[in-house]
Amino acid sequence: LLSLVEWSLVIAATTYGLGNNTISSLQYSRLHAHHLLFASELLWIPATALVRISVIFALLQLKQGRPWRITLSLLIAAQVVFCIIDLVFLVVQCIPLAYIWSEPVDRDAVCTASSAVLAGQYAHAGVGTATDLVLALAPLTFAQAGLVPTREGILAIILVALGLLATTCSILRITLLKTSAASSDVRQDAMRITFWSLLEVQSALIAANIASFKS
Repeated sequence: LLSLVEWSLVIAATTYGLGNNTISSLQYSRLHAHHLLFASELLWIPATALVRISVIFALLQLKQGRPWRITLSLLIAAQVVFCIIDLVFLVVQCIPLAYIWSEPVDRDAVCTASSAVLAGQYAHAGVGTATDLVLALAPLTFAQAGLVPTREGILAIILVALGLLATTCSILRITLLKTSAASSDVRQDAMRITFWSLLEVQSALIAANIASFKS
């Protein structure tokens, strides 16, 4: 549901020029595009965390064992904690909050240093990439060892492929962060980051739903 609403916000942002050249766009359109993009990011953070947790629950169905469950439980806890931290950091970047998507200079606005924001984005992306990679490789620990029937083994391999796709999307998104932060055309570069972010979530979402074939 969160992912669907996020998609809707991104599509709405494109109607206001998201992905187009900023210079040729009206200020009114730029303001609305930035606003919608910020709203979609607020949804993307919990959507990403929840879909990873869904993948973890899918992995719990494929293998039993105390160490396995403890490890995956820790990953769930990490996703919840980082999701909360990221959301709090996002909404307190600037006071007032509207300064984030508005372009006029507000002398009374208090914002976190751009270097700190970029560092936070790298930290969030790094944790996400590491989690995607762990979840992508986790099924190999038992699928190759023959600990599951052939049918579940095939599903595990598919989960690995989708997990690696999500990891690749996350890495590509990381490579664009610094460029976007220093760009004079935020919306055009933000569209590239948004594309890989959405593809990452959809890959993980498909992986989570594939577990339903097990039943």
